[in-house]
Amino acid sequence: MGWDFSEQVRQLTELIARLKSRSVILTYVVAALLPAFCEEALFRGVVLPGFCRTFRKPAGLIATTLVFAAMHFIVPQAMMVFLIGL
Repeated sequence: MGWDFSEQVRQLTELIARLKSRSVILTYVVAALLPAFCEEALFRGVVLPGFCRTFRKPAGLIATTLVFAAMHFIVPQAMMVFLIGL
């Protein structure tokens, strides 16, 4: 099962090109917010449903939040992210 993100990448590339020509500040705002939105989309749209199919829903949710927290690499921050993620 493969995911084809070519259309989304093309649209994102076009958006960035349009933003560059309009406003440097807007480009920085989008660049600052886009990774957070992509991270949420990845974990809530791909990882969470995958874990929920593999495990029961509560275990899938906990597994997803553990992976999400571990991805941040800083133990105190990871613990907070885990608790907030639940």
